[in-house]
Amino acid sequence: TTISPHIEGLSGDWDVIYSCAFNFPAIVYKMGKESWNEHLKSTYQMLSQDPRWKIRRSLTVSIQVIAEIIGEKNTEESLLSIFLGFLQDIDQVRFGAIPNLGGMIGMIGEGKREEFFTTISDLYNDFENWRFRNLFTEQLSKFSSLYSIETITNRILPLALTICQDPFASVRNSAVLSLSSIISTISQNLNEENFITIVKSLLCLRNSPTYHVRTTFVLTCGNLVKTVKSTLFEKHLLPHLLELSKDQTANIRLCVASQLVTKVLSEDYFRFHEEVHQTLSNLKHDPDIDVAFFSTIQTNSAELPSSKYKSNNKPFKFPPNQHEIIGS
Repeated sequence: TTISPHIEGLSGDWDVIYSCAFNFPAIVYKMGKESWNEHLKSTYQMLSQDPRWKIRRSLTVSIQVIAEIIGEKNTEESLLSIFLGFLQDIDQVRFGAIPNLGGMIGMIGEGKREEFFTTISDLYNDFENWRFRNLFTEQLSKFSSLYSIETITNRILPLALTICQDPFASVRNSAVLSLSSIISTISQNLNEENFITIVKSLLCLRNSPTYHVRTTFVLTCGNLVKTVKSTLFEKHLLPHLLELSKDQTANIRLCVASQLVTKVLSEDYFRFHEEVHQTLSNLKHDPDIDVAFFSTIQTNSAELPSSKYKSNNKPFKFPPNQHEIIGS
């Protein structure tokens, strides 16, 4: 027998219904995936349509756990459509659904993933609340291990670049991290020609008329210096990064200086790089006091940071910023 008739008879008992939804993963785990179609699926479907949003949110938060128990086939047949419904539900339910995106994609077959990505990428454009866009962006880095190089290059990477131009700083910050992770993952399997193609796509950020979008390019370069082959970074990304040290906006020059000092020079390959040191030398004389300060945090031997900026063996800390490195 199924649980559904018993649940229907208790539709007015909030505590019992909520307890059932909250503990549903444990019930599925105990009964096993063999009992899903015959005993559990109809009950789960009924609960997913409950008019009380707290019931639906409870199911949303645990849906990936249930997918892992019942397997790929049952997930595609029973849970995928419910999950898409949760993604289009009210805000309180969406908050539980979006963090499960990467996990749910990983639980469906490759054939379904392409179709599913089309649906969720369209949903992104409907997220008026920046918090939803931020949650969605944090999931992008998980996609790099779930899709082919072609899909990542042609679909996921352009989406990440679009999100880097979001009007909210928190979303852009998350986009930089996801973009860096995606490029780091796929660059390991790309030849130089394909890497050049990716760099060209990044230039839409570098050439943006909006300073906070140009900042995302600088921060992305700072993240990639540790993960991309040093020779490729030096040849195809470093020149663009150094060129932005001449940007008319002080915040961009400040960001370039901080990335060169804290990220680029910390790599052995670039520790004595002539062009990097020359750029920092030029920035020492910048009319903006913060830019000049960040550019001087180095010694003649290029060890970072210098001991004269430390005291009592405490970690080095930059002084309070007078500029917002990433604008809101």
